[in-house]
Amino acid sequence: MSLDFLAAPQRICSTGDMMYSRSLSIALVFLLLASAAPLFLQIEKLDDSTLAETSARSMPCSGSICLNEAMPNPNGYDDDFWPAGEWFELSNSGSSNISVAGWYALNKNGKQITFDSASIVDYNASNSSSWTISPGEFLVIARNGSQNFYLTNLAETLSLYDSSSTKYDEASWSNAQSGSAYVEHPSDAYANWTTAVGPTPGSNNSGAQAPTY
Repeated sequence: MSLDFLAAPQRICSTGDMMYSRSLSIALVFLLLASAAPLFLQIEKLDDSTLAETSARSMPCSGSICLNEAMPNPNGYDDDFWPAGEWFELSNSGSSNISVAGWYALNKNGKQITFDSASIVDYNASNSSSWTISPGEFLVIARNGSQNFYLTNLAETLSLYDSSSTKYDEASWSNAQSGSAYVEHPSDAYANWTTAVGPTPGSNNSGAQAPTY
């Protein structure tokens, strides 16, 4: 006569112990994850804070023609025609006249605006001075209804290139306020641009307001 039936309860008991042990292990893992969740959230907050502090991509201008002012979030429609809509300004800090015909700018998404009759404010095909910037002077580039280029309000980077694709300047801003012009940070050319006291397209800047972060 076989005695296998006597061992059956022992096998059942062992299986039950294994199930209990596995359930206990899973419960302990859940408890461990739950206790660690606040730490993970804190690390995520620190990472977000660090990212916000280091997101600036501005750079010092490396030539005579520089980005000088920008209106990324105008009152009204962004793609409106000058004097409404988005625009930015160039300045000449050098000692000679410089033509910017064929120069261009890129936004952070690689959208391009070329400096030509469609974008240069007061462009005159019969007058080369309308696309030439004299020392100490300014030139406004307007979006003028273009659907191929735009300035974003959040974490934008605007890069300036000459006609041979040499990069000369780069400006960035984190969160553009409606109707505010943006200018280079007064003490750090690598920092995000800050709001100007007031928009001054085509003339000297009115000064920068105290930067806020």
